[in-house]
Amino acid sequence: MDGWTKVRYLAIALLIATSVVAFACHRSQSPPVTTPPPPVTEARVKPPTPTVPTTVKVHVAGAVVTPGVYEVSRDARVEDAVRAAGGLTDTADLSRVNLAEHVRDGKKIDVPTLTPRPEGDSGSPSPTGDGGPWD
Repeated sequence: MDGWTKVRYLAIALLIATSVVAFACHRSQSPPVTTPPPPVTEARVKPPTPTVPTTVKVHVAGAVVTPGVYEVSRDARVEDAVRAAGGLTDTADLSRVNLAEHVRDGKKIDVPTLTPRPEGDSGSPSPTGDGGPWD
């Protein structure tokens, strides 16, 4: 081999060695490329939303056609509950019932009856007494 051929081989070997060293150095200096992990989505279970009942139960008693427990709309009034019980009897005293009042769950609606007084009873005690044990 002549001198120039040796120099060429030496130059090529040196170029390859330099390239390998440069590649190795460059690779060790750059941060590794990593892809971020996909976001973890937690399966969040929402607690059940309490639902407001659309109906309530009321006990309708007294001077109605069919006393009992009835299920009426949540925004019903006493009048609606009485209607569910078949309506009022002829002896119902409407002066003592507020038919426009809103009903509440579990409430008892007692429709009073007219109480006729016996003849001769004015509803007040006699000023002279009736001969009872306290006179």
